[in-house]
Amino acid sequence: MFRQQAAAIQLEDFESGSRFRARQPGLGMEKHCLYFLSVLFFLSVLLLFDEFFYCNLQFLLLLLS
Repeated sequence: MFRQQAAAIQLEDFESGSRFRARQPGLGMEKHCLYFLSVLFFLSVLLLFDEFFYCNLQFLLLLLS
């Protein structure tokens, strides 16, 4: 009886482990997508500040001239 319960627990652990391993590539793709979106967001913020800085630079040059 005890061996039967232990075998059932081992089988359940093995099945849950294989299900977890089957889901891992999906998690990897989500992680890559998240990295890509964060880099895209960072670049867009950088471009926004670059444009803002360029407008301020033009304004300062206009004031100085």
